[in-house]
Amino acid sequence: MKKTIILVFIVCLPILSNAQVSSYIIGGTSHGIIIGEAIQPGYNLGVLFDFPFSKSWSFQSGLNFNSVSTDSKKNIMEYVVNHPQTFNAGKLSNYSFLEIPATISTNIKLSEVSKMKFNAGGYFSIFTGGKSIFRGSNGYYDYVELPTYSFPVGGGFLFGTGIEINKIYLGIEANFNIPDGNKPNTVLKSKLGIRF
Repeated sequence: MKKTIILVFIVCLPILSNAQVSSYIIGGTSHGIIIGEAIQPGYNLGVLFDFPFSKSWSFQSGLNFNSVSTDSKKNIMEYVVNHPQTFNAGKLSNYSFLEIPATISTNIKLSEVSKMKFNAGGYFSIFTGGKSIFRGSNGYYDYVELPTYSFPVGGGFLFGTGIEINKIYLGIEANFNIPDGNKPNTVLKSKLGIRF
């Protein structure tokens, strides 16, 4: 395995040495989407690195922190201290994860200072925690708070588009993953960034 990583690094050196690597600081909102549940605002913040192959194509990766919330208003049965309880007003859940994207990006030049960008690829995620607050008919008077469950690591696909004007990027991105625990299978994110 180490030999493979070293070989890939050596093969990539000529590409990276000739590349004009750009970096972005990006932040925005994150919205978890689960059918039948309300969208609650969350946030994302991170860095992105752009390794160009040509004037129009590049490889992108980085590190992004996401905090996502969903609100279910349907009847939920949950085991609390090994006893089943029904919460007829639903639950509010949030969870957070680190995301490492690996995407291919292309851009279309609109003017001397602006371009439209598109990116698609995969991502690797690491669950960093969360909680679920359960509601009964008396509201939060008889709520129960439990840790949000999700697999420790995951991944999926992402697609995004946006416009960059004078090193300022404004875009939208969607993450698609296999749902597990309280994690929504789609997260829609807004992105606002600056290129260095």
